[in-house]
Amino acid sequence: MRAIFKEQRLILVPETEAEASDLAIWKEAHASQHFVVRQTTGKGVMLLLDEGALTIAGPTQPRPPIPTPDTAPAIPGEPSEGPPTVPADNRVLFYKRDRAAFGFCSNFHPAPIVLDGENWPTTEHYYQFQKSFDRRYRQAIRSATTPGQAKRLAAPPDATGHTGSDSWFRKNGAMPRPDWNEAKLEIMRRAIRAKFTQNAELARMLLSTGTAELVEDSKSDSFWGAGADGSGENWLGRLLMELRDELRTSPLRNDVKEKS
Repeated sequence: MRAIFKEQRLILVPETEAEASDLAIWKEAHASQHFVVRQTTGKGVMLLLDEGALTIAGPTQPRPPIPTPDTAPAIPGEPSEGPPTVPADNRVLFYKRDRAAFGFCSNFHPAPIVLDGENWPTTEHYYQFQKSFDRRYRQAIRSATTPGQAKRLAAPPDATGHTGSDSWFRKNGAMPRPDWNEAKLEIMRRAIRAKFTQNAELARMLLSTGTAELVEDSKSDSFWGAGADGSGENWLGRLLMELRDELRTSPLRNDVKEKS
């Protein structure tokens, strides 16, 4: 991935199909958000959310004030000092609209878990690993450096776009396990339960959503998300709400109680 400053804008240029796919997913998830460049040490920069900025600050454009450490916006999906504030409509749309504060609900969130006696960097890695019993496929998922790469590798052979071109199943003339549609819901339930019971801070953040409806507002997924017209099954959101109810009443409650 190359980064170019041009006409006071930061332009990201993907150099591989995988980078192009990652960038497309990132762009969709952050379409309603704006960023400013924050200087860091050395040659690096950090993109931070700034609702008042319409463009990325360039070298000749007046820069917005750099927030102090106490007021700096949170990096999307990262836990903050206190629980995030639930939107006024009592709905948490964690895939896109409210991703900055509630991205921890996503399976892409970097929350290590241990399941089946093995370590997993994200719930996405664990979930996609279960899609086939083929040893070569499982090794490919294990080798995925990001959850996005794991998801692309696990795409069905008939998937379209960049995602389909990276499908391990298409490249190897294989299919997911025959009972996948029947098994995937329980697999996801186990994965997110491990995520929130093994990471106490995330459990507290989940509990802090109170009675809010949790929705994966993905237009491209009508099973795990809300789908293009909002009438999808939203199974990821439903499982999260189910787990939230369980955490309120389970013996684990004393370990993950909400901060006062």
